[in-house]
Amino acid sequence: MTADPDVIIVGAGMPGATLALALAAGGLKPVLIDPLPFEVQCAPTFDGRASAISFAAFRQWRAVGAASFLEPHAQRIEQILTRGPHVAPDGDR
Repeated sequence: MTADPDVIIVGAGMPGATLALALAAGGLKPVLIDPLPFEVQCAPTFDGRASAISFAAFRQWRAVGAASFLEPHAQRIEQILTRGPHVAPDGDR
């Protein structure tokens, strides 16, 4: 593959992919580099975790044209449960 990118982004996770979409929407030619092939990252068996996406991040995806692909799969976050040590604002556990 021959490319003449304006920007090289290392890491094709959500932040890198979002940045690439925003740069492309602004007329630049970004290239994403990640150690895992894209096909592996898109496979249903790649990662069973869910991602909690803030509304601010979702608005960014709307601005770059990605939200319409995600909206059919989005669900409201009703509750988030955590386990493990919790650190109080003053640093005490």
